[in-house]
Amino acid sequence: MAFKEMNMFYRIFHMFGVWYAQPTDLYGTLSFIGQVFRHFLFILSWSAEVVSVYLEGFRRSMNGSAFFLIISFVTVFEIVMIFLKRKEIHCIMNMLEMSANNRSGWEKQYFDQRTVFVKKVVKTYQTTMIVIGLLLYLVFPMVNELLELYGVQPMNVALPFSELSIEGPYKKILEKLRTFWGIIWCLHGITFFSCVHSLFFTFTLYTAAEIDLVCEKIRRLSYIDDVEYYKVDKANKNGISLLEIIVHHQFVLKLSKKLINLFGLIFALENTIAAVSLCLNLITVRFEIMNSKPGVVIISVVSMFSNVIQQTTVYYFGNYLTERCNVIYERLYELPWYRLPPSVRKTISIMSRQASMPTVINYRGLARITLENYAQLMNAAYSYFTVMSSLLDE
Repeated sequence: MAFKEMNMFYRIFHMFGVWYAQPTDLYGTLSFIGQVFRHFLFILSWSAEVVSVYLEGFRRSMNGSAFFLIISFVTVFEIVMIFLKRKEIHCIMNMLEMSANNRSGWEKQYFDQRTVFVKKVVKTYQTTMIVIGLLLYLVFPMVNELLELYGVQPMNVALPFSELSIEGPYKKILEKLRTFWGIIWCLHGITFFSCVHSLFFTFTLYTAAEIDLVCEKIRRLSYIDDVEYYKVDKANKNGISLLEIIVHHQFVLKLSKKLINLFGLIFALENTIAAVSLCLNLITVRFEIMNSKPGVVIISVVSMFSNVIQQTTVYYFGNYLTERCNVIYERLYELPWYRLPPSVRKTISIMSRQASMPTVINYRGLARITLENYAQLMNAAYSYFTVMSSLLDE
């Protein structure tokens, strides 16, 4: 269970399928089974989408099923990874809870000031993604239905499973159910996909706040002239000690390592698919404008806008965590280490070496979540687009 400060995040994560309850009692068991079942339905529907693309042909279904197949592949992968990493998520939440319970008065006040905007970030991001999903897969199909009632040519908005042919006496009813399930499927995928990002934002910003708290302790320690405060063999309970800072810094390093283990592989694949998705959307917009298909163009433009928002926020907060780690090294350098005993200087030197290697979300050294790699991602997407456009023109 998350601590009080994160109750809102716990509810959001549980609602959108990122948080798995521990099956230790009846409620936890039913909740766990419910989460597994809803994700199983999503993966089963994605399998039907694969069959739809295979039967229809990738090129002919590019305006419908093939596009959703590519996008939802990332969501299916993240569903599997979050299920496998559910204990890591619980462990990180427990570590944050333990840290919250061990803070003193000024530490709690300082930490609250550094995390006051986290809820606003998560709420704004989730609201934006849900609104985009509603526009794409609920408002546009309803507008199409109204246009058809008044005899106006609809915009031909793409929905998943549109290539699955339905025959029989209940064809119209089954087609409506197919459309309804396609809308629900898309909304579930978008909310889960965006909630994984919200989980990343929350853990990243809380870890950055822990780093800022370590920096503040080092800053306050730098103004203390009493050498007793720097002794590492006993903690001074009347103020900040170097031992306290060392313990807190090791806690931050352990927390950062768990973040890398949790999100490294997820974002490595997601960023690659994001570049391909941007490329396909650009190609779709280019060729469908000439074919006078406004519905497909609108879907592609809104999808590109959503994709850019997602990748920009992920890379920004990943880079923010890296920058905050660099501040620890700067604060350690400000300590009066030249006036301290050799053993203390050695301890500070070890901490400095650890702090000189900032936390970067990556997978085995690749797919680093920094702004520099974000620019490379955008450049790769544009490069794919130019190459594909040249091949299609020929």
